[in-house]
Amino acid sequence: MILLSIGVGFIIFAIIIFAPSNEMSDAKWVVQNPAFQQLHQDVRHLDRIRNIAVLPEKQYVVLDGIVINQEKKTFGQEPALGFYANYYKEGDQTKYSSLERLFQEQHIAMDTVTALAIIDQMKQLKLADILVRDSTITYSWEVSAMYGEEGILYCRYPIPPIKSEYDVLEKVGDGFYHFAVDDK
Repeated sequence: MILLSIGVGFIIFAIIIFAPSNEMSDAKWVVQNPAFQQLHQDVRHLDRIRNIAVLPEKQYVVLDGIVINQEKKTFGQEPALGFYANYYKEGDQTKYSSLERLFQEQHIAMDTVTALAIIDQMKQLKLADILVRDSTITYSWEVSAMYGEEGILYCRYPIPPIKSEYDVLEKVGDGFYHFAVDDK
């Protein structure tokens, strides 16, 4: 009986020690999630959009430098740097009559149906930020000046095992990497 208890204890210990990190498991789950796969396809087809963010107060979103308060139907310019309160203040500056007109006037290169679908998918997946570059797309669920950034990095080309700008960089799918940058 004692040997059985020791054996079970050793198995539990081995599972804890050799199991992948929760973050990596979460990242694999995100990449395999059909909602994420749909979001990724939608984002890959965007031509000129560089950044989409959902702020902690979820009625506020940022599309290529324009802060939009969806509930109040107001908008403003993204502040250069600052706390979320600055984003909220800017997002409450100017009224708009329709998203279509706002997108047209502010030269946001996306139709509103696609924008709203992407924003809803981001909220469902608890993603805070999408950053599109030439050959990469970054999907972040944590973005903090104090604590760093964490999420999924998609790259069209294989990433060499150099981790210069990342504290964590783990492959979690074909072209997908879990990344973390710790600013503590």
